[in-house]
Amino acid sequence: MTELLDDPRFDHVVLVNNQRQHSLWPASVATPQGWVPAYGPASRGDCLDYVRQHWADIRPANVPDTRCDHRSPGTGGRLER
Repeated sequence: MTELLDDPRFDHVVLVNNQRQHSLWPASVATPQGWVPAYGPASRGDCLDYVRQHWADIRPANVPDTRCDHRSPGTGGRLER
């Protein structure tokens, strides 16, 4: 399987799971349970480009995004700048 993942001569697909995590997968291998095709089959490079463009936040979907929450206590929920 490692050879299929690393060899640019083989077509690949991009799979996505219910947590919106992406995976590069050989097009010739059955899609594993819990994953669905999102892109491809295409070249390994094209699939990697798709992943780079569509999966900027690699955290699983069930992890809350707190990076931009600048609310301060005592502000009634208003954002502080």
